[in-house]
Amino acid sequence: MNMNFNKALRRVAAATAAATLLFITPASALTVSAATNTSSSTIATTSATTAATTSSWPKIPEDLVSNKYILMDADTGAILAEKGAYDKSYPASTTKILTGLLVAENNNLSDTVTFSSKAANSVTLIDSQLGTRAGEEMSVEQALYGLLLYSANELAYGLAEHTGGTLENFVDMMNTRAKAMGAKNTHFANASGLPDTNHYTTAYDMALIAKEVFNNPTFMKIDSTTYYEIPPTNKYKNTRRFNNRNLLLPGMKYGYEYCIGGKTGYTVDAEYTYVAQAEKNGMRLIFVCFQSTADGRFTDAKTLFEWGFNNFEKVSISDAVRSTVINSSDYYASPVLGNHTINTSLSSSYLTMPKSIKASDITMEKADSSDSTDNVQVNFKADGHLLGSGTLTLSSSATNALAGTTLPLASDSTASKKHGKFSIVINIWLVLIILGALFFYRQYRSDQDRKMKKEHYKRKYGKKVRYYK
Repeated sequence: MNMNFNKALRRVAAATAAATLLFITPASALTVSAATNTSSSTIATTSATTAATTSSWPKIPEDLVSNKYILMDADTGAILAEKGAYDKSYPASTTKILTGLLVAENNNLSDTVTFSSKAANSVTLIDSQLGTRAGEEMSVEQALYGLLLYSANELAYGLAEHTGGTLENFVDMMNTRAKAMGAKNTHFANASGLPDTNHYTTAYDMALIAKEVFNNPTFMKIDSTTYYEIPPTNKYKNTRRFNNRNLLLPGMKYGYEYCIGGKTGYTVDAEYTYVAQAEKNGMRLIFVCFQSTADGRFTDAKTLFEWGFNNFEKVSISDAVRSTVINSSDYYASPVLGNHTINTSLSSSYLTMPKSIKASDITMEKADSSDSTDNVQVNFKADGHLLGSGTLTLSSSATNALAGTTLPLASDSTASKKHGKFSIVINIWLVLIILGALFFYRQYRSDQDRKMKKEHYKRKYGKKVRYYK
């Protein structure tokens, strides 16, 4: 009896081991689900692997001279092209775009700035400066023009003191604001960008900063001006006249008709740096480069701007596109999300896509930075490239599912509701294991019954009596 039991047990173990090997493979699960959808859009079933197998992303121009660069959509945050964009670099005077934003936000343009001795003496003869003197007075507006157009370093110091009380306080304001913008690999040590080993950023972080800076109308009005004059002051009897050093502005040396603003920078360690924005047909693109050349930063910017405008378009996330993305997403198909009611309102927001990519190529995935289970940061991607991002809210009631999206321009919100999936997940191999175990157990019991009957016949009729089953 023990021998037969052990034999049957070995059969069950063997079957279990074989089924377990198949059980761990992705194809071993069978999902049976029932779902209803009130949206009139057609639901696509494209898998997440579709986009990974496509090669429709436009080829980046090869004749670029900048060692590090990024081209980003200013509205969606989509990254169209990048090289070394996440490497720490010295930004030089591109730092001043954040200085200018904080000054514009925290002061009236008509306020008077009185420059301290520290500010006036913070520069050397070889630094970019306008010869501002201790005790000299200017309006905030005049000082901002000198900061953004001529890149005067002593004006950065004086404006920082005027806005923050001390330079140190203002630098704290800069670092706090940069982090709030998502610039996690950035640290500022001064307001001008003068060399300091503790003053660094990345092209990606600077693009994030520029996204917010270029949305400030006061900053943009000043930054896009090609020529300005500061009249005589209480300490300086001559008129200061200067041109904008952003040579990509229309009418300048490398004039590009769609360039609407930017800031240059240079130090020996940083080399030539640049951040700029261009707008065409409703699409705004941001270009950032580090470790470039004096002329190459402008030609690279124009080349990538043209490449971006020619190969990409901003696409509204309609009900059909949204349903395609969410329903084909591995994250949406998970048991966790399947147990919730989804209510979306992203139809008036946008993704930036290559013109050759279809809606079925878009996938949605949880962002690495998202650690919430109710409000999940998600990225929309195609061919491994970021197209845009948003916040997906999971709820068992009719709540806004994509509220708090980082995609701007969402003025008209048309909600589309999707009822939660009722899902029963059945693993076919687990079923087979159970059925196999039951079969072998039944076979074992049958063998034991026959053996007991045979022993009974032998005792009753003797050894010569033949037992018939």
